[in-house]
Amino acid sequence: MEGGGGGLASWLLQRATAVLMAVGLPAFALYVLLALEPGYLGWKALFAPLAVRIGVLLLFLGLLLHAWIGLRDVIMDYVPGLVPRFALYTLLLTAFAGQGVWLVHILWGS
Repeated sequence: MEGGGGGLASWLLQRATAVLMAVGLPAFALYVLLALEPGYLGWKALFAPLAVRIGVLLLFLGLLLHAWIGLRDVIMDYVPGLVPRFALYTLLLTAFAGQGVWLVHILWGS
């Protein structure tokens, strides 16, 4: 359990990231449907505008934050013991950080 109203903050953040994804994913899907040209060069051109890259990054960060809050709460509720919880938290944070770095490489790499 969290003290000092931390549960409310997590709940609100979970809902905010859900709204972000509920609006952002259909908007991005519509953008892809309208702007995508066939082939690799079409995909490359799709992500060329800086606004699209920033939008995709923010959408993905929202997804990661949403997943982190949900998985953290499940681990807090169902995994007994501090050491197993810490191990799972470390594993998840490492995986999420790796995915974030990979996305940045995909969006801004060569």
